[in-house]
Amino acid sequence: MRKDNVLSKLKGLERTEARHGFLVYGESMLSTEKLAMDICLWLEKERKLPFQGSVRHFSIHLPYFADAGGARKFLDRLQASVSIARDCYEEYCGIILLECAEEWGRRGVNEAMRPVMDYLRSLSKVRYILLLPGTADRAKAEALLPAFSIAGVWVLAEAAGLDEDRFLSAVLAAARRHGFKVDEEVQEALRERVPELGSTDVESVAEEWMLQLSMNREMRGDKGRRISCSDLSCLAGIHVEPKPSLGFGFVQNR
Repeated sequence: MRKDNVLSKLKGLERTEARHGFLVYGESMLSTEKLAMDICLWLEKERKLPFQGSVRHFSIHLPYFADAGGARKFLDRLQASVSIARDCYEEYCGIILLECAEEWGRRGVNEAMRPVMDYLRSLSKVRYILLLPGTADRAKAEALLPAFSIAGVWVLAEAAGLDEDRFLSAVLAAARRHGFKVDEEVQEALRERVPELGSTDVESVAEEWMLQLSMNREMRGDKGRRISCSDLSCLAGIHVEPKPSLGFGFVQNR
């Protein structure tokens, strides 16, 4: 589901007093993370929660575990992060993003998850956003709800991946507007790299790429209007390195 559709539905749901969380799932890690952050920032702006703590939101990686030891290790990290975020307040009031390991979607939940869900439920002033990357099948996401529901009610939101044809059409249209010609090999390379872009706003990505190329050529005094594979280095998001989960402080608002 596209971001604008998700956020429009949120407006109706947020009129209620229900303290629900959000389970964001999708095939792409980047798209899932982006939608989760869009929801988080929308909540901060529109809901005007009575935030208490050193940060309004933070994230932590939820690794896969199947025993009490793994659950305890994660809980220790989570409780330490909550303590830091709580600062001088009696209770933390903010948003926690939990980035689930892909194994949760593939293997499903187990009994070791219970103490984690019990602890999440005990934080009465926290809103949660669970990220479940690597899962584009809604049925797999829904299969996790019985365990996650121990912590409360969840809204499921699918992070749509980029459509190759739509993105390529946007690039070709933007290129025509700016007087560029896109080589065939570039078009093929764009199709292969679509999953790395992590954005569904393909028109903006394409337009900004053309503007960047135009400025680069202007500064070099290059009047060439043919786009080659070397120009791909200027495309937003094309060089995405796998990043380790940062735990506390995914995005901190200071």
